[in-house]
Amino acid sequence: MMFGFSETDDIWNKMMVFAREDDWKLSRRMFSPQFTSAKLKTTLKIMRKGTADLVELLTRYSASGEYVNTKEVCGKLSMDVIAASSLGIDVGSFK
Repeated sequence: MMFGFSETDDIWNKMMVFAREDDWKLSRRMFSPQFTSAKLKTTLKIMRKGTADLVELLTRYSASGEYVNTKEVCGKLSMDVIAASSLGIDVGSFK
């Protein structure tokens, strides 16, 4: 038993982190094409733009003395990065 999960718990054991042997190989084969260096470089550019937008927003909050709702701001960053990297859409959550 690993991390409190029984050997028969199919859902947990099929997760890539916990998968063994053939299940791990299948998961690896499915996810590997998503993590090529070209795709990671593209994602990094998207993340840099998102964090630049975040810094700009935080600078505005700082200058005005307003409180920052960190949950909301982090949600906006996540939405922007995920939408841009997976769907190619610029959501513009910080505007």
